[in-house]
Amino acid sequence: MTRTKLGFFQFLLAAVVLLASVPANSTTAYLPAEGRFFLNGSYTFETFDEYWRGRKKTDLPDDIHQHTVSVGLEYGLLDDVAFDLTLGYTRSSFARVKDLDGLNDTTLGVRWRVFDEFRSDSPYVPTLTLRLGGIIEGSYDTVATGARNSPGDGASGVETSLLFGKILGYTSIGLFGDIGYRHRGSKVPDDFFVSVGLDRTFFDRILTGFHYRHTQGLSGLDIGGPGFTPSRFPEVREISDNIQAELGYLNSRGQYFGVIAAWTIAGRNTGQKMVLGPVASFPF
Repeated sequence: MTRTKLGFFQFLLAAVVLLASVPANSTTAYLPAEGRFFLNGSYTFETFDEYWRGRKKTDLPDDIHQHTVSVGLEYGLLDDVAFDLTLGYTRSSFARVKDLDGLNDTTLGVRWRVFDEFRSDSPYVPTLTLRLGGIIEGSYDTVATGARNSPGDGASGVETSLLFGKILGYTSIGLFGDIGYRHRGSKVPDDFFVSVGLDRTFFDRILTGFHYRHTQGLSGLDIGGPGFTPSRFPEVREISDNIQAELGYLNSRGQYFGVIAAWTIAGRNTGQKMVLGPVASFPF
């Protein structure tokens, strides 16, 4: 198998590995070819009955459940420039509190590939891509944003990140991840985020992946701390460490179908979440 073919397979896996991550993100360092696009889709079921109240883990009186359906589009504008868009619908429920639902936060961005490992004469050069993106707040009930089962923070913003990917030698193992910064309005704290993952292809068809992501609010309140009230939930300083595993199948037409499982393993002012769901990717 050639490095170019391996890179195509790794791109497909990395695209869907990141698609259903707990912090929504459907992009990787690998871009669609000019004039081509990928349609990505996912459904995730998210649940938790414990959360970190500040740094202290606390039980909830009942489970919080959230269902999210997302659709993503990646389009190759130029050889080294691509556009991405992700939108969806979400619904969250908790005990006797009314369900909160509506359009999820929409993300859109432009990526510019700075280095391409497949065009380099050096075996050590990775693929590096810069991304500038925007966030448009969803249509879920922003009046109830402070509810424990709020689907999001109800704030628009911008984010920038550096994405990387690298096939390790002539193996079927790939390394990928990103590092970035997110700013939103409505007094929502800015975030720093970083992720890293490994994926591997077996028999040119079976794809597996493991992914770690850290997201850290840079300021804000603690739940139950000084100045906190339920209406100020979007202002809390949320920190989370999440791991995710994925297993999928790539058919001869380049269509990918997989399942993901993710867990929050540590945090602050966030739920100890478990996320499950199918993902898919279709090239055109």
